[in-house]
Amino acid sequence: MIARDAVLRLPDGAHGGPAPGAGGHRNRRRRQPAGPVAIGVVIDRAVATSDTTALLISLGALALLFTVLALAYLFGARQAYAAVEHDAHLVRVEIAGRALDPRGHSSGMRDGELLAVTASDAELSVLVVRAAGMTAAALTAVTVAAVSLLVIDLWLGVGVLLGVPLMVWGLQRLAPVLTRRGEAQQEALAETTALAVDFVTGLRVLRGIGAQESAARRYATASRNALRVTLRAANTKGLHLGLTTSVNGLFLATVAGIAGWLALTGRLTVGELVAVVGLAQFIAEPVQTLGWCVQLLAGARASAGRVARVLGSAPLTRHGTDPLPASASLSTRSSTTASRRSGCGWVRGRSWGCWRTTRGTRTPW
Repeated sequence: MIARDAVLRLPDGAHGGPAPGAGGHRNRRRRQPAGPVAIGVVIDRAVATSDTTALLISLGALALLFTVLALAYLFGARQAYAAVEHDAHLVRVEIAGRALDPRGHSSGMRDGELLAVTASDAELSVLVVRAAGMTAAALTAVTVAAVSLLVIDLWLGVGVLLGVPLMVWGLQRLAPVLTRRGEAQQEALAETTALAVDFVTGLRVLRGIGAQESAARRYATASRNALRVTLRAANTKGLHLGLTTSVNGLFLATVAGIAGWLALTGRLTVGELVAVVGLAQFIAEPVQTLGWCVQLLAGARASAGRVARVLGSAPLTRHGTDPLPASASLSTRSSTTASRRSGCGWVRGRSWGCWRTTRGTRTPW
């Protein structure tokens, strides 16, 4: 919950709506399944019938379709990347404002850790915007492909509609592990950065007391720990990606095999077989995108927790509640000799102290 609030709690005007760029991606994904279907129609209506006019018209329609696909991706990706960079900038500004607040903050982070949060975690936390857009686009693509398969063959479409959610659910089971290891990775990197900042700031002191070697050993230990944690997180991501690719390939082979058997029994035409195989190959991409979005969301959640720790920290001091005093007058009385000066001061008739200066040294009395 805290991580989600940190990601979504952006200043007013951060972005114009949920998941910027998702519209362009959805338009592209909606039309992508039309490619295999259109090729299948061309085979059945133009190639199989040897109709030259229909073939030329079909080729022109295919060229128009893929032009729309390219433009949809161009504008969708541009909006998504612009939204991510804009929101990351706003988060960095908020973190900088909290770090530079004269009242201080109770996050407990050192300067180096704040630097790591500002430079790395702020960028990773807002990637949820991109992941949301890509997830919506991938789900749209799978839905359109499944509906197309339902039109071609009912049971093929039903199999896809049941199989894809099961795959996504299974891949989602690794998300908590990815989040924990991503958070540990960011904390280790922040600790290493904090040590580097502290050592550089106190380099003269370290040299003065001869502690350079001890500081270097401490930094090397922190760096090795960061490397170990990073490799552990990378191994988990690699395992998740490998499972996604393997399950995706098995699903593709199953759909293509069933389509081939239906074509042999005469239930599918050559064009429909091409369309089904093309759709099965296409479905592999959005399913893999969903697996990638799981990793992206896990990393964003881990970084958002660290951002929330800074932005949600209470100030160390608070403004007073007493009213300001009325305007006051100041009066002083002093006596001066060759080597001694003394004086007293009053504010609104009340003494606030007396002093005596002897040979340049002021002492109260």
